[in-house]
Amino acid sequence: MVINFFCLGVGDIALGQYLPYIKKRYPNSAVTVYEPSDEAFLKASRTNDINRARTQEELIKALSLNDYLLILSPSRYHAEQLSMVAESKAPAKILCEKPIGLNEQERMRLLQLSEKGALNNCFFADHWYPRVRGISYLLGLESIRPTGLISSDEQQERFIVGTLHTKRLTRIEGNLVEKSYLDSSTNLRYPLSFMGGDFSRAEEIFKYPNGVLTDTLIHPMNAICCALGLNGLTSQNMQLWDRHGQSIQKGDFENGEAKACLQGSFTWRNQAVKFQLLADKLAEEDNKGITLHFDDGTQLVLRCQASRDTTSVINKNGEEEFVLSDEKQPYELLLDWFFSGCVFKEDKDENSTSLALWLNYVQLNNLASIFKSQGDLRGAFSQP
Repeated sequence: MVINFFCLGVGDIALGQYLPYIKKRYPNSAVTVYEPSDEAFLKASRTNDINRARTQEELIKALSLNDYLLILSPSRYHAEQLSMVAESKAPAKILCEKPIGLNEQERMRLLQLSEKGALNNCFFADHWYPRVRGISYLLGLESIRPTGLISSDEQQERFIVGTLHTKRLTRIEGNLVEKSYLDSSTNLRYPLSFMGGDFSRAEEIFKYPNGVLTDTLIHPMNAICCALGLNGLTSQNMQLWDRHGQSIQKGDFENGEAKACLQGSFTWRNQAVKFQLLADKLAEEDNKGITLHFDDGTQLVLRCQASRDTTSVINKNGEEEFVLSDEKQPYELLLDWFFSGCVFKEDKDENSTSLALWLNYVQLNNLASIFKSQGDLRGAFSQP
């Protein structure tokens, strides 16, 4: 059976991640895209066998039950396109790249559609979700080791899974710090593009309401919730800096955030756990991962190394005792997860909900926290 894929947008994320995956896993598939830019479509069509829809409405109308729709357009269109899909009652399975909304009005619109069940076939994607499977497993929250994870020591693994969950979790650090390029002619730093290796000159992320909050900080927020089974993180303190390293001022609705630090706490297993999350698009070196600290000095660390993840247990002396390594790269993990049907699979319990619906709820809650903190720092913003 030929599987039909439909894409809204064929920019860098489509060219760098999604289309190569589809071509590799589903070589006989048909791909139809809506891309308003002739230049972007021609660039994509040089290396991909794709058809072009004339309008978004034409593409959405063509969707059937066994099809997939991938919303990969610029983030400012995501909420509108998800709303169009919901109102059309398109039966396909739908994945939307983050961020799903750039302000509280867009978030509320999607929340209302979700509460009506109009987005039950949609998944608000985050490629950090499947990456934290090792953390959940080692904490005893998953009974079977997720496939694709390679253990450094089978015997030690059984011991750790049986004891790590008994330790008291006290603190979590999340870092999504990305290496950037310093242009000597402008003395400004520019972020890496989705294609990897190239540095983007797009100024859009440095203008409000874009920046690191919905694009970058949301990743560790979502990942921690997914790993520990939380419904969202609430910020108690947030700091924001612009691309020049200056703190964002009250009433500034022009400069987007280049760096953000979010702090707070939550209750897990009847214990208070502090968290600090750092996101930076313009750093000198990469630092990506999550570290869980326990009261006896043990650490559980997720690191991204050479485009693949390792989940390590480090003892109180700073020695690495055990490692789980993932065979696949982050986006390949996400797409395997999505196309396998796992995110939409429901339990036998008729009252249970799908993984997609729960994670969508998590992301909407995390966006609510982000927008509130952003509003507290910048002040009220009126939509034009």
